[in-house]
Amino acid sequence: MTIKRLNEVMRNPKLYAQTKAIYSYLYVRADHKRDIAYPPKKQMLEEIRLTEPLLQQGLAVLEKSGYIKIGTAEGIDQKTNKPYTYTTYTLLKSEG
Repeated sequence: MTIKRLNEVMRNPKLYAQTKAIYSYLYVRADHKRDIAYPPKKQMLEEIRLTEPLLQQGLAVLEKSGYIKIGTAEGIDQKTNKPYTYTTYTLLKSEG
């Protein structure tokens, strides 16, 4: 993912400020070798300071606009050795 895509999102006049904040947050938190971010929702709500409905709305707009893809992945808890599922946010490359 390049800074060019971040610039594209930031300059999109159709996106609200909170949607741009969500994308920026995911961009900063992403593993840029795979372009995937996976912050917990609770942490996102606290750090971006949004309500859950605004976060969900912003994520939906970003996904519909082709900026991110929301998915899930599985991990193993190192303490309990039990599997768990977490949400992933893949930052998509520009089509142009």
